[in-house]
Amino acid sequence: MNMQKIRPHLPWITLVVLVAIVGAANPGFLRPANLLEMAGDIVPLFVMALGMTFVVYIGGIDLSAQSMANLITVVATIYLATLGPFVALLCIALGFGLGYLSGFVTTRLLVPSFISTLATGGLAFSMAQWLSGQRAVTMDADQRNRVFGWMIGKTGIVPNELIIAVVLLGIALFIERRTTLGRVLKAVGAGELAAAASGINVARFKILAFAISGSLAAIAGLIFAVKLSGGAPTIA
Repeated sequence: MNMQKIRPHLPWITLVVLVAIVGAANPGFLRPANLLEMAGDIVPLFVMALGMTFVVYIGGIDLSAQSMANLITVVATIYLATLGPFVALLCIALGFGLGYLSGFVTTRLLVPSFISTLATGGLAFSMAQWLSGQRAVTMDADQRNRVFGWMIGKTGIVPNELIIAVVLLGIALFIERRTTLGRVLKAVGAGELAAAASGINVARFKILAFAISGSLAAIAGLIFAVKLSGGAPTIA
């Protein structure tokens, strides 16, 4: 058996083996409803990882996603009462803006993404601390259910969070495989100098990758806030 062919599949094989072991010890663990519920619980983390993938494409790293999601939980909780459903637009715009800032610092000021995103994450954390008064904040449950109740509901036995995750995954795959943006991001990651020599505005696309990551981190934070009916600077 060729180990090189198996190596790319080791994460899936490990997951299946672990699920089988736990399922053998507790058969109730393998109930479809239980597995779907657990999958729904990790959707915010999946959405954050989905956004960071765009930064990985360009050979960068994004250490700000978690802090951005924390900030968004606080923003969504505090401004839900005054903005209603439009708070979602505020959250995504804020995530896009912070991601854009990371990209700008990385590309225009030539700061490594490890440092620039760490700094942006620190900024997001500080904003969350200031807005929340350094404490956890809670949503009005009735208003949350009226505005965003559909997010945490179910379609049959499938949590709606999973449907959101599948839709976002489909959009990300379409961008990656069917658009100029996706091809350019991978070209930049494979060889930035070659991409620049071919006439690509590398800086613009790198900034956009960080902005997309920030936007998806904001969506993850919004899901966190709705699921937990509140927010905190360290909730994610």
